[in-house]
Amino acid sequence: MRQGVLDLAFGLMMLIVGSLLFYESFDAGSSRLLAGHQFPPMFYPRILLAIWMLLSLTLIGRGALLLKVDIKADRINLVRVGICMVLCGIYVAWLVPAVGFLIASIPFAFVLTIFLGARHKFWVPAISIGFPVIAWYVFQSILRIPLPRSPWFLNF
Repeated sequence: MRQGVLDLAFGLMMLIVGSLLFYESFDAGSSRLLAGHQFPPMFYPRILLAIWMLLSLTLIGRGALLLKVDIKADRINLVRVGICMVLCGIYVAWLVPAVGFLIASIPFAFVLTIFLGARHKFWVPAISIGFPVIAWYVFQSILRIPLPRSPWFLNF
């Protein structure tokens, strides 16, 4: 399959998913400003979804340009993509609500990073721990947007 076709298909799929999620973010319950918070809970996710949609449009544009050039795509590993989607679904739908954002994100980031092929002994643990901790701190302390909390550790 040609790279341009893959980019067009994936970009269009991601644009549709991002648009639906962006539309859902304007639900009346998620747009309320919570007491003591500067922004509504969906403020930052809307920014990320807007970036997601812009990147999807960029990918669609790239796909359209590549259709003119006959570049053969490498064989895509659909099994690996499917496993990543299942892991992300389990993380979002089950793990985060059950154990909280921070406690769920550290092992999820580690497993996904290893699954995708990273093996560096320093960077894999550093990113797997550092990124969730920094994201949690930014949301909780700076943006004052609540994240799902752990039932065992109320601060995390």
